[in-house]
Amino acid sequence: MNVKMEKKRKIVLRHLGLGLCLVGFGVVNTSGSVTNDRLYLLGDDSFEGANSGVVVGGGSGTDQSYDSAGDLGVGQLQDLTLGGAPKYVGVSDRPGASGGDLGVIFDGANDYLWSANLNLPASTQSSTGSNDSETGTLNYTGLANRGFQFWVKPSDGITSEQHLVMDANQHGAAISEDNTWVMRYAGTDYDSGVTVSRDEWHHVMVVRANGAANGSRMYVDGVVVGAAGGGYTGSSTVPLAIGANTDGFDSSDFTGGTESFFKGIIDDVEMFVIGDNTAEGGMDYGTFDYMSDNGAISALGLFNGISGDLNQDGSVDQADTDAFIAGWLSEQIVNGIVAGDVVSHSFGDMNFDGVTDVHDINLYVDAYLSANPGGAAPIISIPEPGSLMLAGIAGLALLGRGGREG
Repeated sequence: MNVKMEKKRKIVLRHLGLGLCLVGFGVVNTSGSVTNDRLYLLGDDSFEGANSGVVVGGGSGTDQSYDSAGDLGVGQLQDLTLGGAPKYVGVSDRPGASGGDLGVIFDGANDYLWSANLNLPASTQSSTGSNDSETGTLNYTGLANRGFQFWVKPSDGITSEQHLVMDANQHGAAISEDNTWVMRYAGTDYDSGVTVSRDEWHHVMVVRANGAANGSRMYVDGVVVGAAGGGYTGSSTVPLAIGANTDGFDSSDFTGGTESFFKGIIDDVEMFVIGDNTAEGGMDYGTFDYMSDNGAISALGLFNGISGDLNQDGSVDQADTDAFIAGWLSEQIVNGIVAGDVVSHSFGDMNFDGVTDVHDINLYVDAYLSANPGGAAPIISIPEPGSLMLAGIAGLALLGRGGREG
């Protein structure tokens, strides 16, 4: 599948007189510190020749939508093959999109897209350690942390379960029959209980960033709605599916696309890897950083860019210090797991680990002094049983109080 499409694109470039020196896209990092293994622009890759209303692949004379992250001819590109007749559609109303951007609309009846999974990076088809019949040239040895993110606009009209992105049945995002967001991790579905707003754009991210102890997180519009600990099955070669269920034994024997069809629009699916395996001959693929890697942050304007502005009113002042004091030792717990986001940040969680504690003190003080040059450091006084702890700088006084679950 992929070799055929890579040859076709090389021929196109030769015909244009551009030469093979411009063929490679390279494994690109488009979203901060992590590294994209896949980038499915769903109509915005110029090689697709896509136009609104045309069935996916129609503009290029194929039945595929291209992967735009990787080099041609070396097994790095994992293009999507269509099932049914999903069509390109304009997405100018999507946050962060421009007037000519396209996505793909699914009919909720039999439309879907599929490809080889990412799942465990160390054994995905793009890697040198692939456990499939095809092998790529990317060294992902020892890497298990990974994730994906995308934009979605669910339509009204379906009350059954809908699968959005399902990767080897080990990682996924779905909508339940009760119209709530669902995260799949390690073959188990975790219902967030958070209602999906139909006919509106949402940003969804599912990421496993810090090993089995921390497991996976699901963010919707930048807010954690799901979490689960533990590891996942890395040996699975069940394919990736977008817009329907996935099933089958390997990428050459796909038997999914039979149920849980999605109705609505999906755009810009990024699948990324995380970790440093330079000791195994690889490279530093980055570490997950919520602020730089979650695509909802800038597109939805979740932060104004002023560090320490906990209430987002445009200044770092006593009101933010009061918020820090009120949030001291608070924890944001999702499904029994501590997780940070834009909400926990408003309680003083400066490092987005889900807890406002001693790790956040100097970060807040530094931000306060940076925003108020020449001024004195904030005085943070909170009663802690039995002692008075001094921390920070310029006589910052800390006394703690009991935590709360947020």
